[in-house]
Amino acid sequence: MSKQLSNQATKVWGLLTDPTTTTTYTQTLDITWKIIRETGSLLWLTFCLVLVGFDWFWTQSIGAGKTVRGWVNDIGKPSSDKAPVEAGKVIASVSKNSVSYMLSTARKQLGLPEKEIPAPVEKPVAIAPTPVLPAPVVEPEPTPVTVPTPAVEDTEPAVVVDAASPSESAP
Repeated sequence: MSKQLSNQATKVWGLLTDPTTTTTYTQTLDITWKIIRETGSLLWLTFCLVLVGFDWFWTQSIGAGKTVRGWVNDIGKPSSDKAPVEAGKVIASVSKNSVSYMLSTARKQLGLPEKEIPAPVEKPVAIAPTPVLPAPVVEPEPTPVTVPTPAVEDTEPAVVVDAASPSESAP
C-alpha cells in the first residue's frame, strides 16, 4: 500500500509542478477577475440607470403636483399663512442640492448629457403702471432782512402841539 500512495503523491506533485498547470491557473484567475470587475461595472451602471429613471419620475410627479396645486389655489382663497410653505421650500432646497450632485454623477457615469433645468413657470401678475408725478416745486423761504436803525439820543422831551387845543391858543 505504501507504494501506491507514493506513486499517487508523485503524480499529483508532477501535475502541480508542470508549467502548463501554472499558466492554466494564472489564466483562470485573470479571467475570473475580469468577470468580477465587469459584473461590478454592470451593476453600478444599472444602479445609475435606476437612479436617473427615479429622478425622471420624481420630476414629472412634482411638475404634475405643482400644476394641480396651482389649479386648486386658483379656485380657493389664497392663504395668509405662508410660514409652512417657506419652511418646505428651505427643506426642499437643502435636500435638492445633495440629490442633484448624486444625479449628476450618475448621468456622467452613464454618458448622458447634463439635465437642463427648466425655468420656473409663474403666473403673470398684472401690474398697473404707476403714474409719474411732477417734481414738487419748492419755493425758497424768505430770509429776514434787518435794517439798521440810527441811534438817536433824545435829550429834550418832544412837545406835541395840537392846533385844536383851546388852552394854548388863548392869550
